[in-house]
Amino acid sequence: MNKQFLIIGLVLSLVIGFLVGLKKFNSSNIQNNIEDDSVQQKDSSNNQSGQQSDLNQGVYYLFVGEGCGHCEKVENYIEQNNLKEKKKIEILEVFAQKANQKIYLKAFEKCGKEKPQNISVPVLYYNGNCMSGDVDIIEELK
Repeated sequence: MNKQFLIIGLVLSLVIGFLVGLKKFNSSNIQNNIEDDSVQQKDSSNNQSGQQSDLNQGVYYLFVGEGCGHCEKVENYIEQNNLKEKKKIEILEVFAQKANQKIYLKAFEKCGKEKPQNISVPVLYYNGNCMSGDVDIIEELK
């Protein structure tokens, strides 16, 4: 019986250690992507204009990441309430799209905030203001 608990504890420790290491590895890769100066085209399927964005007044910029559950909540809220038809909203994926990462950093600069060490999403930028978290963003979009 004690051997079973010991084995279970060891396996759990290994799994937790692996997950923590994987998260640090992904954060490190994302940070490297932020600092990489190469330019890729913006994902035009998520960008209404399909052109390079310059954080225009009156436009909501929602920064999201693929696989982000909180981002999906916000995106689902926008879709379910047809908000793209009522407001100017650009949804920009920032984990893989380097051009969007630059816009993300520009948004933080315009909000008067320090450059983030890692990309954290969802973030909404609107007219010089930034907010994060699905609950606050959805409340702002109501």
